[in-house]
Amino acid sequence: MTVLREVLDGRAEPAIYQVPADTDVDEIAESASSAGWQFVRIDGAQATDKAAVMRAMESSFGFPEWFGRNLDALADSLTDVRHEHGTVVLWDRADVFAGADPRQYNAVLSVLLSRSRSAVGGPFLTLLRDAGEQPDPSSPSDQRPESGDHDHHG
Repeated sequence: MTVLREVLDGRAEPAIYQVPADTDVDEIAESASSAGWQFVRIDGAQATDKAAVMRAMESSFGFPEWFGRNLDALADSLTDVRHEHGTVVLWDRADVFAGADPRQYNAVLSVLLSRSRSAVGGPFLTLLRDAGEQPDPSSPSDQRPESGDHDHHG
Protein backbone atom coordinates (compact mmCIF):
# COMPACT_ATOMS: atom_id res chain seq x y z
CA MET A 1 0.00 0.00 0.00
CA THR A 2 2.93 2.24 -0.75
CA VAL A 3 0.98 4.64 -2.97
CA LEU A 4 -1.52 5.36 -0.19
CA ARG A 5 1.27 6.12 2.26
CA GLU A 6 3.01 8.35 -0.30
CA VAL A 7 -0.15 10.37 -0.94
CA LEU A 8 -1.02 10.65 2.75
CA ASP A 9 2.55 11.82 3.48
CA GLY A 10 2.44 14.38 0.66
CA ARG A 11 5.07 12.62 -1.47
CA ALA A 12 2.65 11.78 -4.31
CA GLU A 13 -0.26 13.64 -5.84
CA PRO A 14 -3.80 12.47 -5.14
CA ALA A 15 -5.15 10.87 -8.32
CA ILE A 16 -6.46 7.44 -9.26
CA TYR A 17 -4.34 4.43 -8.41
CA GLN A 18 -4.81 0.68 -8.66
CA VAL A 19 -4.12 -1.27 -5.47
CA PRO A 20 -3.57 -5.03 -5.23
CA ALA A 21 -6.64 -7.21 -4.86
CA ASP A 22 -5.43 -8.51 -1.52
CA THR A 23 -5.08 -5.02 -0.01
CA ASP A 24 -6.98 -4.97 3.27
CA VAL A 25 -9.93 -2.54 3.42
CA ASP A 26 -9.52 -2.03 7.16
CA GLU A 27 -5.86 -1.17 6.67
CA ILE A 28 -6.75 1.47 4.07
CA ALA A 29 -9.44 2.94 6.33
CA GLU A 30 -7.11 2.95 9.34
CA SER A 31 -4.27 4.59 7.40
CA ALA A 32 -6.60 7.29 6.10
CA SER A 33 -8.09 7.93 9.53
CA SER A 34 -4.67 8.04 11.21
CA ALA A 35 -3.61 10.73 8.75
CA GLY A 36 -6.80 12.71 9.43
CA TRP A 37 -8.40 11.91 6.06
CA GLN A 38 -11.97 10.71 5.64
CA PHE A 39 -12.50 7.28 4.10
CA VAL A 40 -15.28 6.37 1.64
CA ARG A 41 -15.77 2.84 0.29
CA ILE A 42 -17.76 2.21 -2.87
CA ASP A 43 -18.91 -1.37 -3.25
CA GLY A 44 -18.89 -2.05 -6.96
CA ALA A 45 -19.45 -5.82 -6.83
CA GLN A 46 -23.00 -5.53 -8.20
CA ALA A 47 -22.46 -2.37 -10.29
CA THR A 48 -22.71 -3.67 -13.84
CA ASP A 49 -24.07 -0.47 -15.40
CA LYS A 50 -23.84 3.28 -14.93
CA ALA A 51 -27.13 3.47 -13.01
CA ALA A 52 -25.88 0.92 -10.47
CA VAL A 53 -22.55 2.77 -10.13
CA MET A 54 -24.39 6.05 -9.55
CA ARG A 55 -26.55 4.41 -6.86
CA ALA A 56 -23.45 2.93 -5.19
CA MET A 57 -21.74 6.33 -5.20
CA GLU A 58 -24.86 8.08 -3.97
CA SER A 59 -25.06 5.68 -1.05
CA SER A 60 -21.33 5.70 -0.24
CA PHE A 61 -20.91 9.47 -0.36
CA GLY A 62 -24.28 10.19 1.22
CA PHE A 63 -25.39 12.41 -1.66
CA PRO A 64 -28.78 14.10 -1.18
CA GLU A 65 -31.91 12.45 -2.52
CA TRP A 66 -32.04 14.97 -5.37
CA PHE A 67 -28.72 13.61 -6.74
CA GLY A 68 -29.26 13.29 -10.52
CA ARG A 69 -27.40 9.98 -11.00
CA ASN A 70 -25.57 11.13 -14.12
CA LEU A 71 -21.99 12.23 -14.79
CA ASP A 72 -22.72 15.97 -14.48
CA ALA A 73 -24.50 15.41 -11.16
CA LEU A 74 -21.60 13.25 -9.98
CA ALA A 75 -19.09 15.96 -10.86
CA ASP A 76 -21.20 18.61 -9.09
CA SER A 77 -21.77 16.45 -6.02
CA LEU A 78 -18.10 15.52 -5.71
CA THR A 79 -17.26 19.22 -5.34
CA ASP A 80 -19.33 19.07 -2.15
CA VAL A 81 -17.21 16.20 -0.79
CA ARG A 82 -14.92 18.25 1.42
CA HIS A 83 -12.54 17.38 4.17
CA GLU A 84 -9.78 19.53 5.59
CA HIS A 85 -7.08 16.87 5.29
CA GLY A 86 -8.49 14.96 2.33
CA THR A 87 -10.67 12.09 1.19
CA VAL A 88 -9.59 8.54 0.35
CA VAL A 89 -12.08 6.72 -1.86
CA LEU A 90 -11.78 2.96 -2.27
CA TRP A 91 -13.77 1.74 -5.27
CA ASP A 92 -13.96 -1.94 -4.56
CA ARG A 93 -14.56 -4.23 -7.53
CA ALA A 94 -14.32 -1.44 -10.07
CA ASP A 95 -13.44 -4.21 -12.52
CA VAL A 96 -17.10 -5.30 -12.63
CA PHE A 97 -18.18 -2.02 -14.23
CA ALA A 98 -14.99 -1.75 -16.30
CA GLY A 99 -15.72 -5.12 -17.88
CA ALA A 100 -19.42 -4.44 -18.40
CA ASP A 101 -19.16 -0.95 -19.92
CA PRO A 102 -15.58 0.26 -20.54
CA ARG A 103 -16.69 3.54 -22.13
CA GLN A 104 -18.86 4.60 -19.20
CA TYR A 105 -16.27 3.30 -16.73
CA ASN A 106 -13.66 5.59 -18.29
CA ALA A 107 -16.13 8.49 -18.17
CA VAL A 108 -16.66 7.94 -14.42
CA LEU A 109 -12.89 7.71 -13.90
CA SER A 110 -12.54 11.01 -15.74
CA VAL A 111 -14.98 12.66 -13.29
CA LEU A 112 -13.09 11.21 -10.31
CA LEU A 113 -9.78 12.36 -11.75
CA SER A 114 -11.14 15.87 -12.30
CA ARG A 115 -12.12 15.98 -8.63
CA SER A 116 -8.61 14.82 -7.69
CA ARG A 117 -7.13 17.70 -9.67
CA SER A 118 -9.47 20.28 -8.14
CA ALA A 119 -8.23 22.61 -5.44
CA VAL A 120 -11.73 22.72 -3.95
CA GLY A 121 -12.60 20.52 -0.97
CA GLY A 122 -9.19 19.19 -0.05
CA PRO A 123 -7.15 16.37 -1.57
CA PHE A 124 -9.13 13.54 -3.17
CA LEU A 125 -7.56 10.13 -3.75
CA THR A 126 -9.28 7.24 -5.53
CA LEU A 127 -8.02 3.69 -5.09
CA LEU A 128 -9.30 0.94 -7.39
CA ARG A 129 -9.27 -2.56 -5.92
CA ASP A 130 -10.28 -5.30 -8.33
CA ALA A 131 -10.96 -8.94 -7.59
CA GLY A 132 -7.73 -10.10 -9.18
CA GLU A 133 -7.74 -13.86 -9.65
CA GLN A 134 -10.14 -14.49 -6.79
CA PRO A 135 -13.60 -15.77 -7.76
CA ASP A 136 -16.58 -13.63 -6.86
CA PRO A 137 -18.36 -15.47 -4.05
CA SER A 138 -21.72 -13.94 -5.01
CA SER A 139 -21.78 -15.47 -8.48
CA PRO A 140 -21.79 -19.13 -9.51
CA SER A 141 -18.43 -20.26 -10.76
CA ASP A 142 -16.58 -23.41 -11.65
CA GLN A 143 -13.41 -21.90 -10.22
CA ARG A 144 -12.11 -23.16 -6.93
CA PRO A 145 -9.69 -21.09 -4.85
CA GLU A 146 -6.24 -22.57 -4.69
CA SER A 147 -4.78 -23.23 -1.29
CA GLY A 148 -3.20 -20.11 0.07
CA ASP A 149 -5.66 -17.78 -1.65
CA HIS A 150 -7.15 -15.14 0.57
CA ASP A 151 -10.70 -15.97 1.49
CA HIS A 152 -11.59 -12.45 2.47
CA HIS A 153 -13.14 -10.19 -0.13
CA GLY A 154 -13.57 -6.99 1.88
